[in-house]
Amino acid sequence: MIVLIGVALLLGTLDILDLGAVLVPAIIIVIGLFIIFGRGIGSRTDDTGDSIQSFNAFSGSELASNSTRFRGGSVSAVFGGAEIDLRNASLALDAQLDVFAAFGAVEIRVPDGWQVSVKGLPLFGGIENATAKEKLPPGAPVLPVNATALFGGVEIKH
Repeated sequence: MIVLIGVALLLGTLDILDLGAVLVPAIIIVIGLFIIFGRGIGSRTDDTGDSIQSFNAFSGSELASNSTRFRGGSVSAVFGGAEIDLRNASLALDAQLDVFAAFGAVEIRVPDGWQVSVKGLPLFGGIENATAKEKLPPGAPVLPVNATALFGGVEIKH
């Protein structure tokens, strides 16, 4: 890559190549190739601690928490996706999860016995709370989820 840049600069200095006519289209092509083939770049699988922080643009992530005091966090997916697995976590009293999906999707799996309280704005998208509400014991832990779905989706299930 360095050799190609050096050759291009030398040809530009010798007035053999017009750098302005070549450099801008080359940069646009490289960015386009990154968008098309670089979706795997940035995707990851993590075992997080007490909170989750994830931002996905043109990529995806798979996160899981085994925390005994899960406090929540923030998950965003823009033209990408995120899978959050909380089935082995225990909920802290002050937990709150903020979710944003724009032209992407976020899937959250919670353990049986958790109550999920969803507030949000679905704008040309959808927010679905598919947890079993009738099977909850009295005093079940509550996970508040603030969700926004713009041309995307947020799904919460067991």
